[in-house]
Amino acid sequence: MMASQTIKEKFVELKNSKQTPPNARPKIQRVQEYLRSRKNFEQHYSPKLVSIGPIHHDNPTLKLGEKYKLMWAAKYIENTGLIPEELHKKIADNIDELKGRFSDDVLTLTGNSLQGFECLDEKLSWILFMDGCSLLHILDNIMYLLPMNIKVDQLALVREDVLLLENQLPYEVLKLLWKDEDESGLIKSMRSFHNCIYFVGSEAEKEKEGNGEHSVSIPNESQSETPTHLLDLQRKIILTTSNSKKKINEAKIREWRWKNSEENIPITYRGIEDLRAVGIRLKASATGRPTDVDFTAGWFTAKLTIPVIYVNNLAASTLLTHRPSGRCEGIEIKRDFVHGLE
Repeated sequence: MMASQTIKEKFVELKNSKQTPPNARPKIQRVQEYLRSRKNFEQHYSPKLVSIGPIHHDNPTLKLGEKYKLMWAAKYIENTGLIPEELHKKIADNIDELKGRFSDDVLTLTGNSLQGFECLDEKLSWILFMDGCSLLHILDNIMYLLPMNIKVDQLALVREDVLLLENQLPYEVLKLLWKDEDESGLIKSMRSFHNCIYFVGSEAEKEKEGNGEHSVSIPNESQSETPTHLLDLQRKIILTTSNSKKKINEAKIREWRWKNSEENIPITYRGIEDLRAVGIRLKASATGRPTDVDFTAGWFTAKLTIPVIYVNNLAASTLLTHRPSGRCEGIEIKRDFVHGLE
């Protein structure tokens, strides 16, 4: 009888195990074990100072970060003049919807140790409230030591930690805790954080303002889908292509297809030395975006424009963090192309 019941349960599990649609809203989850278990990779997936959200909340090595978060959350509430009990109630009232933003294994892990809380909902609502307030303070003060009240080396760790996949908070949490009803202000704060982290220069500012040859539309709710979380917004910013550049690329693709419509010509590329040997010049793109790749051919010479890639801990964390989220196809394609030029 027991075996029969088990078989029935297995068939129910089989029927309910449907493939996730490609356009489904991704959930906040742990990095897959096959990626985490690779040598020297785990350090790029785990927070070093601060845990944001439930996944690393109970990590005993991040106790110092818990003290900082408490201080930052208190400062955010003080600076905005909001009432903490009312903010927490907003989260608690929407906890069923917010739980749906996390994978089942994350919720199970969070509920395994309630640590004095009566239930999972109570623990999770407190984590989202506290970490959400502290994250909003971080977004507004990431470039300043005094409001953050930490050392320079610790500030660098915070910048990396808040962009980890396992350290993300649903956008809805930040929206509920935001200081006013102007949601565009929240998006602006999140975008400013990205600009500060990657030291976006004057060229990018021109694009953001819509001036000059390469103007882009700023993603917001009226122009594109709402970001899933801070990391998702970063991905969209990195993979932004200017409107004029899109038109140029489309024209070049049509021209190439027209010229080679009757031929099956494989697309290949060689190393930098080989390209230079045949007269192809290399130039750094105006922005550091991986989408900013261009090739112009002339009668006697040609020019390949590619982005500058800085090899450091932040660059490694950025690439490796986007990969397990399953939403980084554009980044990996451009990375593989530039890597092949070495």
